[in-house]
Parts: sequence; structure tokens; C-alpha cells
Amino acid sequence: MSPLTRYFLFLCVLTCLLMDNALGVQVRVSNDLGNNVDLTVHCKSGDDDLGPHLIRPKGSYSFSFNTNFFGGTLFFCSFKWDKNIRHFDIYKQRRDYRKGDYFDYFVKQAGPCLASTTGPVYFLKRITHAPICYSWNA
Repeated sequence: MSPLTRYFLFLCVLTCLLMDNALGVQVRVSNDLGNNVDLTVHCKSGDDDLGPHLIRPKGSYSFSFNTNFFGGTLFFCSFKWDKNIRHFDIYKQRRDYRKGDYFDYFVKQAGPCLASTTGPVYFLKRITHAPICYSWNA
């Protein structure tokens, strides 16, 4: 392979890697607790503290961020309602990177549920997943 071909191939691969997360990741958290219960969510990463946000019943809060090239991005949130305080890792790059760039969570008493999404294309096949309900962190 000629040096020019190698250089061109390198530029193509680099461009694909950089464009993969060009728009970042978007997360939406919706209050699905029911019974007219307000939810306060407070999300953080190692670098960012998004502060507390009050979500009214059936309301939502959204935020976005860019992932770490090396795969270590983590956003964790606390959820408070009535006398309950729960915690959940809302985005873990190693767990979530193949699920796409948009994460739509519905917070229920038993835990957060990620709505079904259509993720990126890998090897000519689009990755999709059914809704996933998680347990709260211990």
C-alpha cells in the first residue's frame, strides 16, 4: 500500500471517529411517578454538576454532553420524591455506547426505564433495543 493510500485511509478513519459523536449525547428524564408527585433530579459527572431540577408530574428535564474518546464518560443522578432518595448511573459509556445518542428515561418508583431507541449502524445493521427497566443503584 502506498504512503498516499495509507494517509488517505488514516484520514477517513479519523474523520469517522470524530463524526461519531459530533452532536453529543442527549438525555431526557421524565417524571412517571404518578399520583401528582414532584421529582427533583440532580445529575453530575466527574467534570460537570448540572444542579437540581424540579420535574412536575409528566414533565421532563433534558441535558446533553460529549463523550470521552477513551470510553469513560459517566453521568450519575440522584432522584428525590416524597421521602425517597434514589441514585442511578443515567449514562455509562461502556454500557450505553451502542444504544445511540438519545436516551429517554421514564422515572418510576421501582426504577428508571429507558424507552426503546434506534441506535447507530454497526456492520450494516442498525442496533435497536426494547425498553429496559433498571433497578436503582444500591
